[in-house]
Amino acid sequence: MNDLLEIEGVLEKIIFHSKDSDFLIASFLSEDDRITVTGPIHRAVEGNNYRLYGEFILHKKYGEQFKIDRSEASLPRGEEAIIAFLSSRFIKGIGKAKAKSIVAMFGERTFEIIENSPDELLRVKDIGEKTVEAIIEGYAAYGHSSRVYSYFHSIGLSSKMIDSVYRLHGDKAIELFEQSPYDFARDVKGLGFLKVDKIALKNGIAQDDSQRLKMGIEHILQREASNGHVYVEKHKLISKGADLLQVESELLEEVIRDMALELTLKIDFSYQDNVYLMQNYAMEELIVEKVFSMVKDNTKTLPYKIENLIKDTEKKYDISFSDEQKKAIEGSINSSISIITGGPGTGKTTIIRGLINIFSHADMEVALTAPTGRAAKRITETTGKTASTIHRLLEYYADENQNMRFNRNFDNPLDEEVIILDEASMVDLQLMHSLMKAIKTGSRLIIVGDEDQLQSVGIGNVLGDLIECSYVPCFRLKEIFRQAKESNIIIHSHEINQGISPTFSNSREGDLFYIERMKEDEAVEIIKDLASHRLESYFPIENKIMDIQVVSPSKKGYLGNENMNRVLQELLNPPSSDKTEISIGDKVIRVGDKVMHTKNNYNIPWSNIVDHTEGKGVFNGEVGFVQEIDSEEEAIYILFDDEKLAFYDYEEAKELSLGYSMTVHKSQGSEFPVVIIPLYRVPYILSHRNLIYTAITRGKRGVVLVGDRRFLDNMVKNVNNNKRNSGLSSRIRARFERNI
Repeated sequence: MNDLLEIEGVLEKIIFHSKDSDFLIASFLSEDDRITVTGPIHRAVEGNNYRLYGEFILHKKYGEQFKIDRSEASLPRGEEAIIAFLSSRFIKGIGKAKAKSIVAMFGERTFEIIENSPDELLRVKDIGEKTVEAIIEGYAAYGHSSRVYSYFHSIGLSSKMIDSVYRLHGDKAIELFEQSPYDFARDVKGLGFLKVDKIALKNGIAQDDSQRLKMGIEHILQREASNGHVYVEKHKLISKGADLLQVESELLEEVIRDMALELTLKIDFSYQDNVYLMQNYAMEELIVEKVFSMVKDNTKTLPYKIENLIKDTEKKYDISFSDEQKKAIEGSINSSISIITGGPGTGKTTIIRGLINIFSHADMEVALTAPTGRAAKRITETTGKTASTIHRLLEYYADENQNMRFNRNFDNPLDEEVIILDEASMVDLQLMHSLMKAIKTGSRLIIVGDEDQLQSVGIGNVLGDLIECSYVPCFRLKEIFRQAKESNIIIHSHEINQGISPTFSNSREGDLFYIERMKEDEAVEIIKDLASHRLESYFPIENKIMDIQVVSPSKKGYLGNENMNRVLQELLNPPSSDKTEISIGDKVIRVGDKVMHTKNNYNIPWSNIVDHTEGKGVFNGEVGFVQEIDSEEEAIYILFDDEKLAFYDYEEAKELSLGYSMTVHKSQGSEFPVVIIPLYRVPYILSHRNLIYTAITRGKRGVVLVGDRRFLDNMVKNVNNNKRNSGLSSRIRARFERNI
């Protein structure tokens, strides 16, 4: 850093400024020389003074430029520049007239007066004590933020991270970081242990520093949690820690013990010394106790004979329940907690309709819920009863630190006496923990899902564990109904679960097709042909963008999610003079696009276009369509599946991706009229039976697989052995064995 050149001057004109970072290309005036500068300038404002550190380079096309390594805002010089600064956004409540009055009295001594004798400002007409306070505060914040930005940029943090640092710690950020750098790995989203550790080691922190070792252990547990694991066996944790931190195993043994004493970790000595993050252990423990109490509770009996209620329901809906379905209905009515599981075509939705009718007949209030907006919308359409997401049912909100909280909990439980949870395979430990906290004593929880689908994106294997523990009444549906037997999608999905690779007749009357293309570029061309016009001759398609969904095994690759989105956007929603569009990073979003929200954001405002309710929050995986882009207001309006029209500013739009193609994991819980599945080489961890089963069962009217048949066969043969570390099942069993 000592070899960098330093130049000081005025940012004359910004030629280019990235929307995603502080990178710019600008004209810069330094000692009467005009220089082209490139690189990051934090809070760049034309006319402001900056001190730039970097080097001169020779660009082949544009000649000599100054490449910025880091920048510091410096105070402007000259009366006009001082007036411009005082009336800028950095100093609130000072317009140009007041700024001129201040400079008229103090001239180029203005900043000296603000810094050393601010009371002198009260001599200026129309300047009161509140205005003086605003000037002092804005002046100090400008200097502090500049120093903070310069420091953290010099050690490699992005502009977005630095903004987070400054919001959290203000002008004390540098001092706090130097005292305790590893705290920042936890506090600043996107920073992480590895980046902080690299900086800390470079700045001389000891390899065996206790804070470093503790945060390293926590990092490993968080990393394993991102792969779905609720705990890590202690010997494996120590081994991974020794490799990552380059210290002796004995030292980590002591660190883990200390962290357990500090209640950061929980060591479960009952099960091979499994090590949990304390919050994950607490969530698992609460679910264990809730399941135990619900199974032990005597449920409120219905004032009617269940057989008569079932007959009444059959008559009302003109259906005939199978013995398997009747058993599931009776068992769910007679239990405080129960599970109904089965593949497609086995009548899960019909049972839900029957249960809603029976409980309503008994004047019992029912809440119907699902993990995602799309899943909630689908079950609403198939049952006729309005369903909500679990988040909305529990009345989510964001606290002051932007952490999700729920209004419904132990102290304020749900009013409904029956909660029916659909698509339960998608529910992770955290969401089930929140739901269990909100169920009042005496209420029923009926869990419905397909145990053969992919596990939840979040931690744990809740549905599988509740089934495996054997203490929760579980009703498996195996019979495929007559209408479903006419669907090759349903027949072959069940065969896939048995390890049988599907056969394809490609009959025009069918609903499951395979088109062989051994080369990936040829497969892309076939998918384009299918999406643009070919599928319309086979299936009733009203809107190609809405009705056709590519479901890809992974994000990467020529047939992967990211490239297919670019290809399909160009095909189905190309640029047009009557469609506004914006560039966000490496993607373009235009009016008419199908988009997906990629992270939970609790602050995006929305209004429901049907019932006109209003709220805030859009969640990871929600799919919508761009209705309008307002360039002047820098606003994007997106209509989501659950009829909410959400308002995004351009910064929030970074959380959107195109939605023409989505991964199988993102598609879970959804159903689309027609699905196209590319078949190509993917990492082994994705090449398994559950993934292709889940992908095929997303199609309602038709599914077309395109690519190399060998990859389909490999998936069908490969049973997913990536078992998640979860103690829920074994701990439920142990709880019942203690029976305390």
